Amino acid sequence: MNVIAAAVLFICVFMRGLETEPAKIGLVIPGMPASRAKATDPSVPVGLRAGDRIASINGRRAQSFNDLSMASAMSGRGEPMRLVVERRGLAKPVEFEVTPETSKQTRLMEIGVTPAYSAKLWSVKTEEERADFARRVKEAGVPELEPGMRLVRAGNIAEVQGAGDLISAVQASGGEPSRRCSRVRVGGGSRSGSSPRRSYR
Repeated sequence: MNVIAAAVLFICVFMRGLETEPAKIGLVIPGMPASRAKATDPSVPVGLRAGDRIASINGRRAQSFNDLSMASAMSGRGEPMRLVVERRGLAKPVEFEVTPETSKQTRLMEIGVTPAYSAKLWSVKTEEERADFARRVKEAGVPELEPGMRLVRAGNIAEVQGAGDLISAVQASGGEPSRRCSRVRVGGGSRSGSSPRRSYR
């Protein structure tokens, strides 16, 4: 199994059964409008990014990812959307303009983004769920993972905020498996820094 296939399976483990974060982008599909979104500030690179939080859509506050999906679907052909985006590393929000296009899969107007997912593995309540968890992490090539663990570092990303950061780290690795991904188990819902950490290659 190559490193990309393993990463995809690993990401699926993190995504299963998790709630999406409000108005936050998880993935940007290459070639879709979101990847070509232009910022009003010329110093900001073209394209939306994983982890971008949508503050407003066409002047209205965005409260959930569904707001973005609905605004895209209701857009007229060739009608641009104005998105105010909060991005990690930028001192202030930036406005982007993006024009939805008809999706070949859904036939709806879309910009080509998916919602963000937590970087925490789901908890198990039954033996059946535990067996399913064990099967999935074994297929992903990381059988040491346990329910409730949280991804805290991936490659050069020191503070992972969501599963999208793992994808960014994989893309930046150029297929090299030497990048480290560290995970911390959070017991009883606590986020204490004293929790035991493990690193995997």
